[in-house]
Amino acid sequence: MKKILFSFILFAAFAKPCKAQVIAQDSLAVYDFYYTNTGNPPPAGPVSTWPHLGILVTGNRITSMSITPFFSQGPIFLTSSIGNLTALKKLVIQGGGSMTSLGSFPASFVNLTSLEEFSICCMQFGFTENNPIFSMPWLKKLSMNTCFGANIPSSISRITSLEYLNLRGNIGGVSVPDAIYDCTNLEYIELRDNVYQYAIPQAIGRLTKLKYYSTFFVDYPQASTIPDSIGYCTQLRVLNLGGGNIITGQIPASITNCRNLSTLILYGDDNMYGLNPILQNIGLFTNLDTLQMNQSVNQTPHKIPDAIGRLSRLTNLSLSGYGFSGSTITDSITNCTNLKTVSLSGNFTGTLPEHMGNLVNLTSFSASSNSLTAPIPASMFTLNPPLSINLSSNRFTFDGLEQLKQRFTTLTASPQPNISIRYYGNRLSVSAGGTLANNTYKWYKGGSLYRTVTGDSTLATTEKGTYYAEVTNSIVTGLTLTSSSFYVPLKLCPPAANASLTSSSVSGSSFQWQMNDGTGYANISDNANFSGSSTPFLELTNIPSAWTGYLFRCFISNSYYTSAEPIKFETLWTGSSSNNWEDAANWNCSATPDSGTDVVITSGTVVINSNTTIRSLFVAPGASLTVSPGVTLTVLR
Repeated sequence: MKKILFSFILFAAFAKPCKAQVIAQDSLAVYDFYYTNTGNPPPAGPVSTWPHLGILVTGNRITSMSITPFFSQGPIFLTSSIGNLTALKKLVIQGGGSMTSLGSFPASFVNLTSLEEFSICCMQFGFTENNPIFSMPWLKKLSMNTCFGANIPSSISRITSLEYLNLRGNIGGVSVPDAIYDCTNLEYIELRDNVYQYAIPQAIGRLTKLKYYSTFFVDYPQASTIPDSIGYCTQLRVLNLGGGNIITGQIPASITNCRNLSTLILYGDDNMYGLNPILQNIGLFTNLDTLQMNQSVNQTPHKIPDAIGRLSRLTNLSLSGYGFSGSTITDSITNCTNLKTVSLSGNFTGTLPEHMGNLVNLTSFSASSNSLTAPIPASMFTLNPPLSINLSSNRFTFDGLEQLKQRFTTLTASPQPNISIRYYGNRLSVSAGGTLANNTYKWYKGGSLYRTVTGDSTLATTEKGTYYAEVTNSIVTGLTLTSSSFYVPLKLCPPAANASLTSSSVSGSSFQWQMNDGTGYANISDNANFSGSSTPFLELTNIPSAWTGYLFRCFISNSYYTSAEPIKFETLWTGSSSNNWEDAANWNCSATPDSGTDVVITSGTVVINSNTTIRSLFVAPGASLTVSPGVTLTVLR
């Protein structure tokens, strides 16, 4: 009796004349819903101000509700009186996460004959087969996003007016039946960020009105192909098969029927193969705005098609994968003057296109993970900042990067592969490009910093050890070019010399030095040439140059071997006395070279006046070596 009386009083209160007053049946329905879910009456004021309901009033009817959680956890109950909101066009119910759920739908829900859009988000929920929603054929939009235990039953096919289906990001995935393809009025299907149990079925061809189809970051349980029935979707504007998709096989030729495509996104974890028509006939898709093919597309031939330059509306381009491996980035893309973002990777080779300056609308350019080299095209410096450029993981040095960095501060160039290191005439050198005065060279020996120099790319050393360099540039900050390593061996002077060797560790319990004279390693013992053969330190005495190339190592604690240490005899021409090869005063070792000696001539004029045999010979550019008539110089290596 009290409830009836209360309802009558409430009805009378809402019946008072008021501008844009909500009719009583709507007010009572919302009051009932609010009281049931909170246990409290709503606050004073118009229903459009009641918290957690997001009510929109049109005329004197409630036409939209966006319900947010009343509490941080617990169920949301739909009351039977909600069926009285017969003018309701949009209903959104948003939970607070896994602790929120939605109770059963009242049978009166089917009375919402004006409802066009229904959305559920962020809660424990899945549609059952007999949910009243599926008895509402007039519904046009249905969304279920970020739900736990999400489910779509086959009875969805009864929503014959359905145009929009959004099932994005449901936790643990969502079971999507083939019955959705019986909803032939569908124009929009969003399935991204799910674990989708089925491949794209042939049934997609039934959706001849389809304009948008996305399975971005859908995880298929097994690889699948794009069905040839896709060609019936001639109204398709957006086809997004990106992310974690496992799409394989050849792109069907029928896709050329979808000439209204403005967005095509295709990339994932598997390979496409064959002569793929989408690239061979790319010029047919004159409406393309976005083209992303970042899958290993085994395209034949391996190149960006020239026809891509005819896509005058193209603003976003991303291409990578095996299909372009070893090909160059042709100038055809620079004809797409509306391009704003370009991403090209997949082991492209050569240089950047000559006419990069044509891309006057460019805001982002990435050509990372390729094998591109300098020079940077001059036209690129005519582009206007702000422009983000990523040239990391290529084969660039500081050449050209200095000028780019000065014009475009958002240049990313790190990392780059190791640069080469050279050694001749007791001098190490690296080529890092750029302005020499801007480069700082840190030389490392045995992993420890050995020397730091600026403006000089060479290092003179006669000390044995493993060397490498790290080079930085004062303009292209953030990029360090590291050289490969080079081992400078122990160098002795001919015709005989003394030397000391040290094992890589002195913490072992036993030591045994071994020598390899070309026939294999054998233990050595103390004699006229060796002392300390069973200690961490081996002393070599009066070693002849004939031993050049011999290897020494130490076997420590009967467990492991040290790295091999080669013996090398080398002499450097100084020319301090004359230009006569036979004058010992002209060599840094104060002895003339013999058949076991590597000879290095970095400068000067040298004349050989008598027959001689040496192991190897290096003559630097600018130096001169003359063998007199009738004289023979024999170089063994």
